[in-house]
Parts: sequence; C-alpha cells; structure tokens
Amino acid sequence: GGCPAASEIYVDRWCHPVPCPTTGITVSWITFWHKVSPNSTFFERGVDSSSEAWRRGLPNQKYCSMTRTTSRLVAGVAALASATASVRGAEITPPEYCSLASQMEARGIPPPLWGEGEQYTLATVTTVIRHGARTPTKAPVCWGPSYDSKFDWGDCDANGVEVVRPSTESAAPGTVFEVRAGDDGNLLTGSCKLGMLIKAGFEQQAANGRHLREAYVGAEARVAPLVAEGETLSPSELYFRSSDIERTILSGQTLAVNFLADELPAGRLPWVAPESSLDWIYANAARCPKLGEEQEAIYSGDEYRAWVNSPDVMDVKVGFTDAVGGQYPWGDLEGATLDCLATTACTEGIDFPPAVDQSMFSNAFGLVQAREAFKFTYAEGKWSKLAMAPLMHEITEGLMAISEAQTAEGGAGAGPRYRLYSAHDTTINPLMAALQGDVWDGSWAPYASMFNIELWRPTATATATATATAT
Repeated sequence: GGCPAASEIYVDRWCHPVPCPTTGITVSWITFWHKVSPNSTFFERGVDSSSEAWRRGLPNQKYCSMTRTTSRLVAGVAALASATASVRGAEITPPEYCSLASQMEARGIPPPLWGEGEQYTLATVTTVIRHGARTPTKAPVCWGPSYDSKFDWGDCDANGVEVVRPSTESAAPGTVFEVRAGDDGNLLTGSCKLGMLIKAGFEQQAANGRHLREAYVGAEARVAPLVAEGETLSPSELYFRSSDIERTILSGQTLAVNFLADELPAGRLPWVAPESSLDWIYANAARCPKLGEEQEAIYSGDEYRAWVNSPDVMDVKVGFTDAVGGQYPWGDLEGATLDCLATTACTEGIDFPPAVDQSMFSNAFGLVQAREAFKFTYAEGKWSKLAMAPLMHEITEGLMAISEAQTAEGGAGAGPRYRLYSAHDTTINPLMAALQGDVWDGSWAPYASMFNIELWRPTATATATATATAT
C-alpha cells in the first residue's frame, strides 16, 4: 500500500506500489548457448506483493541497532592465504574460486550420516547460491598504463539472454522479446556489459542443477527423493527468489531448469526480485545503514590498521602494485581489488602483466580474502550476523512452518517443497561466517557456490530436525 515517509523507511513494513503485480509485470524464461528452458514454463518476475513474507518485511530497527562489543581478531585471519597451485610458465593456475568445469563436476551433495536404526524423510530443501562466472563489475581496465588490460569479451548475447513478454491480458501469447545488450554503449567490448553472466557461468549453474537432480530427484536419489522423477510440481510447492540483477536471475533460472527439467509446472511461475535499495538477500547498507557504520568502525579501528599496515602486508601490496604498472585499487574494499584478480585468473585469454608470477598472485589474492574475512569474523561475526539476519529469519520461519505442519503420518507441510535464493558472494561469505564462526576458513565463495539446508522428519514422529550441507 502507501509508501511511508523517508523518516519512517526503517520500520516494520515495506513501501510497495500495488499496481506493479496486477497491471503488467515481466515474465521471462531463459535461452542460452545450447539449452532452452521448456516453452510451457516461464518465470514471472516481480516483487510478489501478495507474498506474506514480502509484505511483512522485517523489523529493521531490531536488526540495525546492535550495540558494539569488544572486538577480537579471529586466529588465522592475519596470515596471508597460501596457494598449492603450481606455476606453468607465465600462466596463473586458476584458484578454486574460479569453479572451472573440472572443479564443478568434483563437487556434489553428500548423503546424510544417520545413526544405526534411524530413519528420516526429507521434507524440504532450501538452496542458496552465488551467481556464476561473470564479466567485471567495476573495472574495465585493471592495470597501470604500461599494460593494456582491455579484453575482448566477445558476444555475451550469444552466451545467454533473458527472454521476456508482458503479462498483460492484451499481450500476444506468441511474441517474446530477447533482452540484448547490443554492441554500442557498453563499457566492455562487444555485447558484454559490466557484471554480465558469461558462458562459463551458465555452465556452472547447469552443473549445480545436475548435482541437485542427482541428490533429490527420483527413487535412486543420492540423498533422498524430494521429488519423484516426472512428477509435475505445483507453483505453490516452489519458491524462487533472487536479487534484481540479471546475473542472479539467469543463474537461478538455469539451475532450476536443470534441476527440475521435467518436473516444473507449465504456465507462470513467480520469480521474486525486490527493489535493490530494500533487498536483504545480500549485505545491503542502503537498507540497513548500521552495516555501513559497523564496516567503517572495523576498518578504521586500531586492530585492523595495525594489520593492514604491517610489513608483511605492505610488502605484498607494494610488490604487486609495482608488477602491474604502478597502480592498483587496494582502497576499493568491495570492488575492483578482487574483481581484477579474479576475472583475470578465471577467464581464458586474459593475461596478467608479465611480472606477475604464481606466488605474487597467490599472495595478493590471499590478502584480499584475509582483509574481507577480518570484517566477516570480527567480534564473533557481528557484522555477518547483522547482514544475514533477515535472510536467515525468512529461511528459519519457512522451515518452522513446515516442521510444525508435519504429522506423524507424513502429512504435507505448510510451505514450498523447494526454495531457491540466487544471490552473491556478499551473501555466501557472511552466511558462512555467521553460521560456522571460527570453523570458517575465510575462503572467498567461489563462483556458483551452493549452500543447501535440508529439513528432515523422523519417519515415526512428527518432530523435524534440520541439517545443513554446503557444496
């Protein structure tokens, strides 16, 4: 309904104009490199104003007013990450972050390890993913003026585009529109825009979909049969959610059509993608200003300053900066620093300046990870818990609703059988830090990271227990 005044924006309600979902929202399906989603199934993209979870919102003041506590530095964060990869001439061996095809295929979803005599039935699965490989989001040119780092990303429109049509009653049912970048007006070359999902990203999410299908579909499912093979699910049994960014929408939809290739229902499926300024699927200081305040306090504190200005750290920064031409954006805490390292190391055909060797790259990449892990784990992960509280609140409420509705006879739960949240590294990283605490190793979430939460019901009782698996 009506929008609150600016001074009231951080209260327990959302500002959402009613006409959006009723007069014509975008519906979409995907087409990419070699696989097209079934023509009978398409995703309805909107903010889902009718959803209780969306309209209810969360009490922002509760989550944005945490008091500061005594800080501590988690052991190991100050140490630079080491690399086991070997040097092959002038090439840099891609780290696990890249999620190459061989790395994706080696991953999987492990079956549960129950005690002797224990029997459980899988009730629901919630998946949280990071989008797949992409173009840079910040810096089309990375290195100093001595090295030309402009890279021809080619025709990103050929990798995959979103196909849309209006959902109004007057829309021609046989007409769809392909949302293309075109060749003009892009900061990158060709039809590629900043932050665009590339072919490898589609392939990674297709692999995730295959892992999910192997784990949860059919009588021979590796984990348990959440869905029968060939079963047609109803829209109410599915929940799809992402940020309102093309790479997360296409990543999630690619995963969905590979996971439930023959089980998705025909017709319109809701795809929730809220307004970015109010979204909580990732760490969003625009929605919760306390996040920005806490980050500033962490990075301006004596503990962090002593570490970042230490001789070991300065040696890495100065050495790498000299090697790439005399300038590097070390001060960009959330953008180009990692962007240049990762997209260069992970994308075939892009080269580092000749002076950068494997050891130099590994130290620089480890420094960026350690710096961010400092924030994620500082004061027992306070920043991470603050950032992920809304997402975990919604996930937990959904699990509890299903758990409470289950009966001893195995009755249906009060909620979707499968939920998917397609998000970012700024989701997976703080989520792991908040849930794992000191156990988390501080490694940056690779492309197409996947985190699954399974809710199991004891076969003979109505009490449900939850286990989490991460891949």
